[in-house]
Amino acid sequence: MTNKIRYSEVVYVDSTVNNKELFLILNEWFAKTYKNSKNVIEFKDKEIGKIVGKANMSVNVRGLFGSGFSSHTERIQYLISISVKNGKYKCEVTDFFPIDDLGLGVNMGDCDDWLNNKKNIGFGVANKSKMLNDILNQIDKKINDLLSELKLFVKTKESEIKNDDW
Repeated sequence: MTNKIRYSEVVYVDSTVNNKELFLILNEWFAKTYKNSKNVIEFKDKEIGKIVGKANMSVNVRGLFGSGFSSHTERIQYLISISVKNGKYKCEVTDFFPIDDLGLGVNMGDCDDWLNNKKNIGFGVANKSKMLNDILNQIDKKINDLLSELKLFVKTKESEIKNDDW
């Protein structure tokens, strides 16, 4: 069995917020979360209530060869998809892939390969495994933080809409 790195969450919203308002909230979240949301958003359709974006995050790659290989920052690309339906939204984050070669000069495959130990990059197993697991842990923390920030943003906007009586 092959494991895939996939985050999926369905969140119910306040019944006073309709799908159109929820879609606008989520679109605003994209704009505030990503520096250049126009470059991130690949697909957006208000009628079907869906936004799909291709974004990236930075991860710290700690030395593969201990102190002989300095730490540096690399980018991991991912796909984020948010759909609105019947008073809820579903956020899915998938397709994690290193933009560069992590400074190793070899094709690193996708992050699913790392999770399944399918990618042999030809270096010491212990150091490689530690490095890739560290990167996977960073991805996990950043995506869980991202999903928490999304929920908080939506909850805050729900309250604003509910109390908007000017």
